[in-house]
Amino acid sequence: MQTLTKKEELSCTHCPKKYHYACLNISEINFRKTSNKFLKSFKCSACVTTEKKVDNSNTPAKSHLSSPDSDTCKNDKFMLEDLESFLDKTLFDFKNAIIAEIKNTIVSELNNNMKEISQELRSIADSHSNLQTEHYKLNEEYMTLKNNVINLEESLNDLRCQISRQQQWSRQQNIEVFGVPEVKNENPKDIIIKICNHAGVPLNEQDIDFANRVQPLNRIEGRPRVIVAKLRQRCLKDNVISGLKKSKGISTKDIGLTGESKPIYVNDHLTPENKALYKKCKLKAKGLAYKFVWTKNCQIFTRKNEKSPVISITSEKDLLKIV
Repeated sequence: MQTLTKKEELSCTHCPKKYHYACLNISEINFRKTSNKFLKSFKCSACVTTEKKVDNSNTPAKSHLSSPDSDTCKNDKFMLEDLESFLDKTLFDFKNAIIAEIKNTIVSELNNNMKEISQELRSIADSHSNLQTEHYKLNEEYMTLKNNVINLEESLNDLRCQISRQQQWSRQQNIEVFGVPEVKNENPKDIIIKICNHAGVPLNEQDIDFANRVQPLNRIEGRPRVIVAKLRQRCLKDNVISGLKKSKGISTKDIGLTGESKPIYVNDHLTPENKALYKKCKLKAKGLAYKFVWTKNCQIFTRKNEKSPVISITSEKDLLKIV
């Protein structure tokens, strides 16, 4: 006879009897699954028979334990309840575990993404800072180059002005004659001498350094070439131009040329730049009803009328004075 252990016995709650689970036709697996509720309410077959006996007949009552189906149903009911409870708890724990794992995964992914984004932002910030520094340097270089260009342009303009003044200075003794018809085998010096004589300034060939016809930059068909002559002294040139103004000009007839009489114009020999400036001055002065535009000592002047002040024109900026 084996001794029962508490882990293997079932104790009746109405009498002191104790049973091994195998004696009650309960398998070890089902016994292990029995709940505390079942153990605390267990009744042996004798106690169950006593409660269910309703008359004095000698027919013995069926033992509660002798009915395997009845016990199995009860045990199955309790086991189902325990199984449901176990499954509910297991599913709940499993669900919570899955949720926790998902949360951890999401949080981990978010943290990793945030780290990557943070690194990218730092990289962008560093790149932006480098670009700003580079932009600042480039801007400084640009401003330096811009100032250099401005200075170079000013220097170039100064050089142009100096060259123009030097070129104009080299023409201080020159006169430019327009409108003299070209004749075969003509002598330009003879023509200049006749013009000077008409102006009241008698000359000979020794007073003339040179006299030649010059091809203009933009020649007009049918118009004679200009005669450029350099006199020995500047005062001779000034006297010739002044004398022609006093005599109210000169024509081809005055120098002995045959045919229709045409006007001849004698002016200072201006540089191409000053000629262009003189032309612009005449156009603007004409548009604003200025009466006088002239040159003297190779300088350009204009005047609106006899009472208005004389305006000296040395550059295009001075044209703004004509109002």
